[in-house]
Amino acid sequence: MTPIILHISGPPASGKTSLARTLALRAHPHRPHFVRFDLRDQPGLPSLRIASSFDEMASAMSCAVSSNLVFEEVPEALGRVASEAENATIFVETNAHPCFRHAYPYHAKVFVMQPPASLDAVFRSPTQTADAIEKAMDDTAEFAAEMFGLERWAHDSAVLPAVDPKDRKVQSGHAQSVEEFLASDVGAEITSRMQLQPAYHPIIDSDVILLNEAVEHDADTCRQCAEKLEALLENLRRRLDRQPWFAVCDPSDEQDPLAERALQKIEALLEAAKDSA
Repeated sequence: MTPIILHISGPPASGKTSLARTLALRAHPHRPHFVRFDLRDQPGLPSLRIASSFDEMASAMSCAVSSNLVFEEVPEALGRVASEAENATIFVETNAHPCFRHAYPYHAKVFVMQPPASLDAVFRSPTQTADAIEKAMDDTAEFAAEMFGLERWAHDSAVLPAVDPKDRKVQSGHAQSVEEFLASDVGAEITSRMQLQPAYHPIIDSDVILLNEAVEHDADTCRQCAEKLEALLENLRRRLDRQPWFAVCDPSDEQDPLAERALQKIEALLEAAKDSA
């Protein structure tokens, strides 16, 4: 049976590991395996190392991979973990680097974030959003670097034909082509993503998004952030027929009914993945 993989991503100190531990305790006696992926500076074979003690897990490993080889190294490392246990469930923890979210066809994706000190830490300004969308449309290398975390090379854009800015034919059709693009599914995806700072792009891909109020925070800023996120996610539900589930809660608080719903939602995603595997 194919291993069931849960991807837990988010910024540092957002509560990712705590969430993994809480889910693992609830899965007893069928303990999951745990792998923490980080990026390394030098190329080489991915090295799985035993992580610090995780009694809640069947095993806990850390692995350093290269961003340019992540499509090979992450599946290889997960395959090694899965080979040690039949019908394994594996929790994968990473930071928010885009290469990780595209490295494997995870069965469920959870994004955990701490309440921000300011809204600017999470959301781009309208001007920044417009600039990011324009770059994504006009520069394929810039787009790949931001969306997928692929390293940009000097010759990447050289494969495209040069466009003369004085070309009236190009200019006359530009406005229409932009409107058509923004009305498309790809346009909806990009315009939604570009409203967020790069570290928060995984929100757009996630099944469950948790704003972890266990981390010290300003209540008013947290509320404003939650409102803006919910509006963004509602646009995804409406335009792309996605169903991301969002909550502001402390996932480790057993008395918080919203936290319980969040944990049940994640568990349901994993059960559905097992049933369809």
